[in-house]
Amino acid sequence: TREWDETGTLTRTMTSAKIEHDPQAELNYLTSPKSISFRSNDSKIQITSDKGITRDDNSRTDLAGNVIVHDNPSSESGTKLLTEQLTIYPQKDFAETDKPVTISSTSGNLKGIGMDLHFEKQVLNLHSNVKGIYHEMD
Repeated sequence: TREWDETGTLTRTMTSAKIEHDPQAELNYLTSPKSISFRSNDSKIQITSDKGITRDDNSRTDLAGNVIVHDNPSSESGTKLLTEQLTIYPQKDFAETDKPVTISSTSGNLKGIGMDLHFEKQVLNLHSNVKGIYHEMD
C-alpha cells in the first residue's frame, strides 16, 4: 500500500510477504511486513517485523517478532531500534512498547524496558531500567 499527504507527497509505503484480511473483524494479518515512512526532512524510517496486524481504518498497527525500526537506513549514521513488540499509531505518528528495547547507533547503545516514540518530533522516551554506552566520536 501507499499513503500520500494532502499535497500529494508520498508519506509511507507498506509491503508484506502475505496479507490475510478479516472483513468481520476489520483487521489485516501481515507476514514479514515492511514499512518505509518518508519524513519532511527527507529522511526515512524503515520498520520491519516477523508479523503484524493492522486495522482497516489505519488507526493502529501491532508488530511482533524481531521488530526493527531503522532511522535513515541508507546512512552511515543511521540508528536502529530493536524490540519484540511495537504498537504504532500511524495517524498520530507515535509508537510504544512495554517490552525490552535496544537502540544502537554510531555514537552508542541504549537498553531499557518500555518506550514511547514520537516520530516527527524525533523524541524517544525509555521508561525504566535504562543503561547506555557512549562511543566518543573522533
